[in-house]
Amino acid sequence: MAYMQELDAWLDGLFTELADQNISFAETKKAIREKVLESYRNGQKAEEESPAPKPAKGRGEKKQAGKPQRFAGNWQCAKCGGAITSLPFEPKGDSANRLQCLECYKARLDSEE
Repeated sequence: MAYMQELDAWLDGLFTELADQNISFAETKKAIREKVLESYRNGQKAEEESPAPKPAKGRGEKKQAGKPQRFAGNWQCAKCGGAITSLPFEPKGDSANRLQCLECYKARLDSEE
């Protein structure tokens, strides 16, 4: 039986007991929390035992030689129309239309304080 099918069967039994009032809501909640924690721990254990290479953990690991990664491109500031040629992130989708140059970004931060 696949994991999700096993989980569904377990939940059906748990909710049936709750509906029949054989267990309380608090006991049901505790059982669900324990099952989630058990699943989380199993996932952590499996990850530690896996021979597969570990994926990058986030932005911090993108840094090379102490410098943050930069993305080069030709964007335009949505506020003043100035050129933006480098960003600390890669804009995706509609976000490129809302980019601000460093000067406009700093001015906005100063006005919010």
